[in-house]
Amino acid sequence: MYTSILLAYDGSEHSKRALHAAIECAKLSPDAQLKIVHVVRFDHFEEGVFSQMTGMVSRAEYRELMLKEGEKILSQAKAVAEDAGLTPTYEVLQGDPARAIADFAEAHHVDLIVMGRRGLNALQELFIGSVSHRVLQLAKSAVLIVK
Repeated sequence: MYTSILLAYDGSEHSKRALHAAIECAKLSPDAQLKIVHVVRFDHFEEGVFSQMTGMVSRAEYRELMLKEGEKILSQAKAVAEDAGLTPTYEVLQGDPARAIADFAEAHHVDLIVMGRRGLNALQELFIGSVSHRVLQLAKSAVLIVK
């Protein structure tokens, strides 16, 4: 049985389905702990465009906005897990999503990573590949990809 389950959550429909799968996996063992993460990737080009368009938001403020949005996304997943009777932990990670997820899983001795097959950014997936595919390559633990 898996006792340490990591859910990578971005608010997409696939990650919402992954959330429900992670909850079901966690319910299989009374000792299971569910950890939910959201990864914020700070793209320098995006930061520059955003700050130029608004004219009033610095890069530091942009980063703060992105981190707050990450917290908001995580709070939605946490509420669903709590309604299912679980007490998850959650954290906003920063950096390359696949690397951040794999590193977090290793550092926290995660048995199972659960994630959606696709995320929110289809354009990035087209050019650099899917996060789920890269996590499969990087992770040392089992990975469940939910369609």
